[in-house]
Amino acid sequence: MKTDPRHRVKPGSSVLRSRLAEIEAESVRVRVEVERAKKLVKLAERGTDEAKPVATRIEDLLMANYDMGFTPAEVVEIVHASEDAVRKALHRLLQRGRIERHEHGVYAINAWDRARREREEDR
Repeated sequence: MKTDPRHRVKPGSSVLRSRLAEIEAESVRVRVEVERAKKLVKLAERGTDEAKPVATRIEDLLMANYDMGFTPAEVVEIVHASEDAVRKALHRLLQRGRIERHEHGVYAINAWDRARREREEDR
């Protein structure tokens, strides 16, 4: 049974273009959902600590190791965050006075927080 040539969709027609646009939009939505699912799986594998904001993870790291400092590269490796996110978080923590920057770009918890930590350990 042959189809009537008048009912065929011509190449380059608006029907084909609109269908192609629909398929591409759906493809983007699926890709976004897959990426979101991958991130959630990574968070679940690493534990709940990864769900904390980067600044909080950095502050926790520095507080737990108050007797030493870390370079930004070391912080990136330890907290599993991008360099840009770590740089912004360190800048924010510096502005708030929560951390100090020592020579050679080493960051550490500030003296007041260090003293508070030592008092907590004495209890």
